[in-house]
Amino acid sequence: MRSFDDDEIWDEFQWEEHLNEMEQKSEKLREFIETNLGENRPRWTRFLNGFPTKLDAIDAYIEDELMFEDAYFPDDDDDWEDDDEDMDDFLMSGESDEDDDDYDDLADGEEWKQQLDKQPDDIAETIDWLANTILADGDEPESMKIYDEARELAADMLKLAELVPKEEQDEAFIKLVSETVNLGAKVAGAFAFGFELDVLGGNISYCKKGIASANTVLEMLQSLKENPFMRFVDYESLHERMFELRNDLGVHIQELREELLEGLE
Repeated sequence: MRSFDDDEIWDEFQWEEHLNEMEQKSEKLREFIETNLGENRPRWTRFLNGFPTKLDAIDAYIEDELMFEDAYFPDDDDDWEDDDEDMDDFLMSGESDEDDDDYDDLADGEEWKQQLDKQPDDIAETIDWLANTILADGDEPESMKIYDEARELAADMLKLAELVPKEEQDEAFIKLVSETVNLGAKVAGAFAFGFELDVLGGNISYCKKGIASANTVLEMLQSLKENPFMRFVDYESLHERMFELRNDLGVHIQELREELLEGLE
């Protein structure tokens, strides 16, 4: 996470502005890598196979997302602007520095593909770390339930992606799955921030992104109720789970806001 030179504590809106910029930069990196690998498909499709369970697959997806976004949280403030400029220059040029092995690997594509195709054991270690971090920071068990439900919903959506015939996986279906797995990643990202005062604003901002995805899914479910692929879905159950998760996230955000305001007084 970013460290600060002074005692300034960002609020949720300062964090939100930064996270939006960070996501734009990480998206450029994702697009560059996927172009090099010759892939033109939603990122979550890479995680449909090769894992013992769909929860393992979602954990891999979450780790993949956090890996990209963590690249824009340098440890030292002095490196903040330099890192952004170096990456922007690299993406603009499409070429790597001759002395930079990481950029050479990125340009070649194969080494990065090996890094992205992580094994379940490595992913399990990362998710265990995330869960331990959440609990070590003293978060309430109710909040941990939010994290678990977001993962389970995302995993169930990957199961649906295997059930629905390819010819029925239209743009609406792709967006439905993408928003649901994105919800899981954003909730995991929020909890990975931790619950210390100086990062509560970032936690809140990520949770708000999760709510935005939940709202999108709920709106889509209404309009897709008669879609042929919905025959594979327990509509009432899915809608209720997403609705409750969205509301639980809202309550969680309000609690964090109150904690942040108290800490700033």
